[in-house]
Amino acid sequence: MKVCRVVRRSPRIGGALPVLALLLTGTLSSCSPAKPPQLRNAVVIVVDTLRLDHLNGYGYPRETAPFLERLGAEGAQLEGYAASSWTKPSVATMLSGRTPQAHQAIERADSLPASVPYLPEVLADSGFATGAYVANVNVGRKLGFARGYQHFGQVRGSRKLDALQVNNRVSGLLEHLEEPYFLYVHYVDPHDPYEPERAWGETEVSRERLQPRPLLRDRSSLTTAETLTLVDQYDGEILEVDRAIEALVQELEDRNLLEETLVVITSDHGEEFGEHGRYMHGRSLYQEVIRVPLIFWSATGNFTSSLQRMHHIDAARTILDALGVPQEGFGGTSRWTELNGGPARKPEPLYFHLDLDGVGALAAIDEERKLIHENRGPELMLFDLGEDPGESAPELSSISERPPLLAELFRHHNAEAERAAESSRGEIDRETLDAIAALGYLEGSDQAALPEGRSVPPKLDRNGLPRP
Repeated sequence: MKVCRVVRRSPRIGGALPVLALLLTGTLSSCSPAKPPQLRNAVVIVVDTLRLDHLNGYGYPRETAPFLERLGAEGAQLEGYAASSWTKPSVATMLSGRTPQAHQAIERADSLPASVPYLPEVLADSGFATGAYVANVNVGRKLGFARGYQHFGQVRGSRKLDALQVNNRVSGLLEHLEEPYFLYVHYVDPHDPYEPERAWGETEVSRERLQPRPLLRDRSSLTTAETLTLVDQYDGEILEVDRAIEALVQELEDRNLLEETLVVITSDHGEEFGEHGRYMHGRSLYQEVIRVPLIFWSATGNFTSSLQRMHHIDAARTILDALGVPQEGFGGTSRWTELNGGPARKPEPLYFHLDLDGVGALAAIDEERKLIHENRGPELMLFDLGEDPGESAPELSSISERPPLLAELFRHHNAEAERAAESSRGEIDRETLDAIAALGYLEGSDQAALPEGRSVPPKLDRNGLPRP
């Protein structure tokens, strides 16, 4: 006997929860649609700096995101993987299906090259109304990310925008969207500086907050008490953005823009709280910064996903497939059939790349084996994620020992370098610098210029050395 779960949903977000029907069938094929459904519209919501293991829907003991838990239960909730541990390369991969090595939006001053296929541009060319609001200028207009959007708004000035302010600006965009449409919303609340109205457990509104960057200015680590305070503030930010996402989805329904709409909710990367001696993000490729929530939901869809995890490189093709739009030029693989009950593909290795402010790293995951190669030293770190999910006990190895996954990692890196777009430097004006500084990246005279350059060679030989 096979058991097939069919989820029937009311399109009313504010109404009753979906009815779950368990249908007993004699064959697996009767559980799986012969052809996945197609939807008319897509909404992609990115919550900056949101690590998977701080959401109650993924097992976190604090109820930080009850609305996301609900969407995950009604839709398809996956273990997502970001391509990098900071915003620009991660979002570029998500919306192009290209690796960071291929799309070349890698460093702070890099822009997304016009030659790279881009989801909003393809949808606009296919007759979709397109709109976006981004609260992180690293994926803003000056850096090439407004391409294809008919209506594009972004943060301005030197203040971090909270989720309610983002929603107010998105409301103006919605006035211009008619079906079929594509909407991208990028919240930034969990990104430092952590400034919730209430930290976790607080009953009163407070403006007195610890922040990691000032604390770490003259030292390399934080006390346990300081770290716990930062986590409380971070979790408070998550709860506030969860409420804002619920309000946004409700507004889409009120405007009759939710029916036949695919809603994708994810993050560009996670956050570190000293687990491996590092804080914030963009400094490593450990699980806490590359493992992110990934939820697919629709008011009319019946997800019976055979997927458990998915790399962002597959996101663009999956969305195009859901909308019935051709996918030529995009990398990655559509997972739309698997999200709708089709057979799961054989797992393939997942790859990750970081090259930021002098820190360079490559990583690969093959089933439960993970390898990290950093430019800080000659040692490789090997982990068995099944036995050691927190990456606390690495099997240190030298490159000369050449574990099998290392050869595959270098082969992938070199192959992607062969496909590299011509890199380009973005137009960085004072307004853009101020917005970047609002997220804590630049201080004082450092705002005069952004660092540039590469730490990871475009190609590596079998010993990890630059190859011509």
